Amino acid sequence: MKLPGILSPAAIAGLVALTVVALYDGLTPRSPVEARPATLKMQEKRRNRDVVEDRAELKRFNEDLQATTWAKSTDEFGPYLMRQIGQWAGKTGVGMVSARPQKTERTENSLQYNYLLTMEGPFPDMVKFLAEFETPESILSVRTLQLSSADGESDRVRANIGVVAYAPTGVERG
Repeated sequence: MKLPGILSPAAIAGLVALTVVALYDGLTPRSPVEARPATLKMQEKRRNRDVVEDRAELKRFNEDLQATTWAKSTDEFGPYLMRQIGQWAGKTGVGMVSARPQKTERTENSLQYNYLLTMEGPFPDMVKFLAEFETPESILSVRTLQLSSADGESDRVRANIGVVAYAPTGVERG
């Protein structure tokens, strides 16, 4: 049988054979090429550098965590809180009306010491007082905040502030 044009049956058979080989070559998995010793040494150096960097980052994280958690006994937390709040109140011109301990919450990895503070003072001073919780050395966090007018006639406000300090489990002994 003679095909019109330039493709002969032999040329078509050759194209089919090349297509089958190309498909087979593309679909079969290749065996891994053995890495050169220089490449292996470079990969090992990268892994070691990554491990050293990860350890340094973990150390920085643990230092930051310890700086923001309560590491002493439960019995010492109340007096610490009163001292800290008293210092901030004196510094900012806000007065403490009351401080009431709340239920300590326990999770798998931490204790949460909760207190409810009632503070009173001029609104600008109250803002300064609340900013003290945001300083890096503070281990206290604001959990809830309610502001209301203290007298309805001036800028004096009363703030009910729920504060919390976190401690790793095991600290409650004391």
